[in-house]
Amino acid sequence: MKKRNLQLLILLLPLCLIFSWFSCTNYPANVNETLDLAQENATELERVLKHYSNTGEKLKFEAACFLIGNMKYKFSYTENYVDLNGKPIHIDYSKYLNTQEVREALDSIGKQIPYIKKSDVIPDYTTIKANYLIKNIDQAFYLWKNVKWSKHLSFNDFCEYILPYRVLKEPLNNWRNELYEKYEYVIDSFVNDSVSLACEFLNSGLNDSIIFWPAYSLSLNQQIVDSIFISKKGKCPDLTILSTSCLRAIGIPVLIDQCFYWGNSGFGHIWNRLIIEDGSTVRFNSIDKTKPPGKYPNDAKMPKVFRMTYKNQKNSLFNLIKEKENIPTVFLKNNIKDVTEEYTNTADIKIKLQEPPLKGETYAYICVFNYGEWKPAYWGKIYKDSATFRNMGKDILYLPMYYRNKRLIPAAHPFIFKNDNSIKTLKPAFNESPTEFKNYTTKFNNSRKTLTITDSTKLTIKYWDGRWITTKDYQTTGNSIISKKIPKKCLYIIEPENPDFYFIRPFIIEKNQQKYY
Repeated sequence: MKKRNLQLLILLLPLCLIFSWFSCTNYPANVNETLDLAQENATELERVLKHYSNTGEKLKFEAACFLIGNMKYKFSYTENYVDLNGKPIHIDYSKYLNTQEVREALDSIGKQIPYIKKSDVIPDYTTIKANYLIKNIDQAFYLWKNVKWSKHLSFNDFCEYILPYRVLKEPLNNWRNELYEKYEYVIDSFVNDSVSLACEFLNSGLNDSIIFWPAYSLSLNQQIVDSIFISKKGKCPDLTILSTSCLRAIGIPVLIDQCFYWGNSGFGHIWNRLIIEDGSTVRFNSIDKTKPPGKYPNDAKMPKVFRMTYKNQKNSLFNLIKEKENIPTVFLKNNIKDVTEEYTNTADIKIKLQEPPLKGETYAYICVFNYGEWKPAYWGKIYKDSATFRNMGKDILYLPMYYRNKRLIPAAHPFIFKNDNSIKTLKPAFNESPTEFKNYTTKFNNSRKTLTITDSTKLTIKYWDGRWITTKDYQTTGNSIISKKIPKKCLYIIEPENPDFYFIRPFIIEKNQQKYY
């Protein structure tokens, strides 16, 4: 009898240890924080944790902790236009060609019906259901264990690039199973091929029916996959959601990187990277037929590139500054990770601040000229009268600034950070010989247009001295512009009549030539 009891104890011991591990282990602190925030919906999240406790699947339990523990700032937008009685006014962005047409349509509606723009944030932890998370986790694990393109992933990489139930800030939806059924044939068709070929086939195929549509850029809302397939249109984040969802749904691990603002043109961009068999990554564009993974050139100047992770990043500015109102809007993200070194040569920049920081001001911002304005590219810690900006892209025009009362304020002179790590400060030099611009050209992004200067040519000439200063005191001679009032050694903008302010670029004079940045 004793022998039989001993045998039974030996058989039950592993189960007892598993039960003991789950029952005696407290949830991680970030999981408990999410449960507290979820309030009434906490029971749904706890059901997920208890489910994997009961099944004894330790890795799935850890995956559930990863998703729930980093769920605090996961949300979707609902942005609507409503009349003064709260009745929704529907705007079909797909009907319009661009943002200007949308603005004109809104102006037209406003003349007939007074309306307001209403934006709400819906945190995931208040609405997500246990069955949704469990199905997502089980399907992701199936892919990890059975699809060769993701079998080589570490658990950490799996959690970031296969497991997440959402991509960006799109509304929650059942995309994973639907897309798996839609594209499962790709797994069988490319079973003997590289992950690059499979990725190229699926990603470029989306290009056959889906197109970029700038009119959506005025909307904070991001489309779910079903909506994109119906409208067949979307802005860059929408297309990223589509491509990322389709690829992850069949076990192809992809990352999301973003440059908020280019350093030598207007706009910015968001794109993907693919994890290939050896663990390295290659760049590709969402729904792009022309440039397969690994063949995408880094042709734009990148001051800073961030990786969009699911995991909370402790070094994000969002987590470094307690008072969130003191953070530029573009950095109100807890999940951005600096990966600039993967794209371009970088170095640290230490700049002396001409304008002293306010008491308690701990960060300055390094800005690039984009969209006709100075835009913050990164942040730097202030120490005494200087600020240091880590891992910045080179051969780019920068301006150090403070962020005060939701405005950027110049903190020093603009400068060019050269490829040899030297800094060319652009400080106006007055009381010198007349400034002359020869063979004047305007530059729109990377395209130049040469103007023939005549006495009747209408130009707006500006130079930077703490702000853009416009001067009308100039003469045109032949194809040159001459002025005694414009200082040398500084930054200039010359705007032709009716310029496109989004694309006009500043320049310096170097060796009697215009050099654009």
